[in-house]
Amino acid sequence: MSQLTWTDIAATILTDMRGMYPNARKPDPTIAQAWATALARSRRTYPAAVWREAVTVWAVSHSEPPTPHDIIVSAGQVIDAWQSDPRRSVELESFRNANLRAREARGELPVGTAPESPSDGQRVEIEAGLGGKHAAGRKAWGNLRAELRRRREAEAAAEKAARLDAERAAADAVEGAA
Repeated sequence: MSQLTWTDIAATILTDMRGMYPNARKPDPTIAQAWATALARSRRTYPAAVWREAVTVWAVSHSEPPTPHDIIVSAGQVIDAWQSDPRRSVELESFRNANLRAREARGELPVGTAPESPSDGQRVEIEAGLGGKHAAGRKAWGNLRAELRRRREAEAAAEKAARLDAERAAADAVEGAA
């Protein structure tokens, strides 16, 4: 994750904290930067939604605003919960794979380290020279969003088919009883 991304995540966390803890200090760029540095040093690369949910997890059981360490610990708890949720675990695995592919494309990992995309069997091609230093992340996020959208649509279609089958079976049972 780039420092800009950590700063964005830190600013979002601080804004969420301000909503849950009205007496907390107003977030400012200096505080956001300090939080961003602490989050980046944790080396925990999670989806942005995990960090936001970590604020809620902390607030449920604590009356005082959290420190960066508290949020990092809470984020670990959120990850544990996501891994046991079938839908969220798929989202988490997709995020991890996209992150590995992006790191491989930047040369941080040896070629072949990242798994192939389960949707199309093609590796994500990221042009580092086009679109600036954030192009890799944008493309990986775009691929992740597309994959999640396809999975949600498939799940919705399967649920609809199951519901229709159940309704037909119930109607057949009523006709059979009559």
